[in-house]
Amino acid sequence: MSIITVLYQMVQFQQMDPINYVPIWVKELTDVVKDLEKDRDEWRVTASNQVEQIRA
Repeated sequence: MSIITVLYQMVQFQQMDPINYVPIWVKELTDVVKDLEKDRDEWRVTASNQVEQIRA
């Protein structure tokens, strides 16, 4: 199934955001990426703190 077919079906089933005309799955994927970036940043801080504790 091509991406065009999928997008067409999304429009047909009204799975589009009426305000921004952005497919809902794009917003959901963006939210997932933001969550992953937040988790990554938290892990970096935790790792840095642990390194500092080991060095001290």
